[in-house]
Amino acid sequence: MRNIIVGTAGHVDHGKTSLIEAMTGYNGDELKEEKERGITIDLSFTNMKRDDVNVAFIDVPGHEKLVKNMISGAFGFDASLFAIDAKEGIMPQTIEHLEVLNILKVKNIIVALTKSDLVDTQTLEKRKEEIKKLISNFPNLHLMEVFTTSIYDKKSIEKLKNYLFNLPPRNITHSKFFRYYIDRVFSLKGIGTVVTGTVLSGKVKLKDNIYINETKTLTTVKNLQVHGEDVKEAYTHQRVAINLNINHNELKKGYLLSTKGYLRGFKLIDVFVRPALNKEIFHNMDILFISGAKRIAAKLLMFNPEEKKGFATIKLQEKAFLVFEDPFVILHNGRVVGGGEVLNPISDPIKKKKKLNLLKALNKKDFKAAFKILVENHKRGFGLLQSYQRFNLTPNEALNIAKTLDNVFIDEENYNVFSVE
Repeated sequence: MRNIIVGTAGHVDHGKTSLIEAMTGYNGDELKEEKERGITIDLSFTNMKRDDVNVAFIDVPGHEKLVKNMISGAFGFDASLFAIDAKEGIMPQTIEHLEVLNILKVKNIIVALTKSDLVDTQTLEKRKEEIKKLISNFPNLHLMEVFTTSIYDKKSIEKLKNYLFNLPPRNITHSKFFRYYIDRVFSLKGIGTVVTGTVLSGKVKLKDNIYINETKTLTTVKNLQVHGEDVKEAYTHQRVAINLNINHNELKKGYLLSTKGYLRGFKLIDVFVRPALNKEIFHNMDILFISGAKRIAAKLLMFNPEEKKGFATIKLQEKAFLVFEDPFVILHNGRVVGGGEVLNPISDPIKKKKKLNLLKALNKKDFKAAFKILVENHKRGFGLLQSYQRFNLTPNEALNIAKTLDNVFIDEENYNVFSVE
């Protein structure tokens, strides 16, 4: 079955949840508090199936105070179904949510002009032009289509559904190791601990031992479900609920589950960072760092304090288990101010000038130049077994790059590279 993950986003009360209910017959706002307040507080999940295609929806909050939950949901989207009220038009959280999607490089944007039955044709055309102009400001976004919808117009809903079922599949590179952020954790009577999330890489099987990086403990997979159906395996890019053999109190939202032995955690990471539209970032800025469902208070340290974007070190208050090119978003005083990509997830003692050259090489994916710097810096040998985390390369791919270097000795059996200069 082909799985498509679609995230709904947009300003509060612009009809995201009602639109999903019209397509699937399911209202994602399950929690009592959500019902009472009439907004989506946490991430809600539902899906619709046709033939061999499964469209999974992640409905994320639109309220301005809940933007952190929205960011957690945006990782893993194939496309975003963006709801804009035809009567109200573009609002503050419309722009902020587009900023997040732009930073996370969720390329494909499908706009649903909701409540279109409440406005005339002239207003609808005006809204379409406003939307096209706004999205053109975001270099990583592509406006695929604008649909005029109303939950009272079944034809408009069916037209949108047909389009979503026919979205092209995304190219997925399957990594060898499993990685999965917990976005919900709870306990069910007679079943035990259940977590939900999206498989970021690799796969997970029944009875697998998986590693909880934050607590350095192992747990066992008792059951797996993909949209309510029991499965033996779950793969990259699938939404999956995992029944674990562990007390739910030992887990938290944001914890990273993975195959043991692939990741190390660090409080210092090096990144490329850029500001959001009409926002500023600055040296020594207090931020909230968000990657996947992980949120950590941090400080932003620019390599050149005078620059408003570029290479930076992020000093985290707790360890993060990140991989090369992981996207991230930064908040300041509760608002999205920027984001970027992780370049160096492993903290090495290295002088600033040499570190800057390393980051420039990594930013261009010039791994040969990066290897040369790291080999020179690791006098007792530069290990390639962490190539997944450092470069998103297999150890063998890294070994082949190392073989192109001059003045090195390579211990192929142990995947170590030594400088002989």
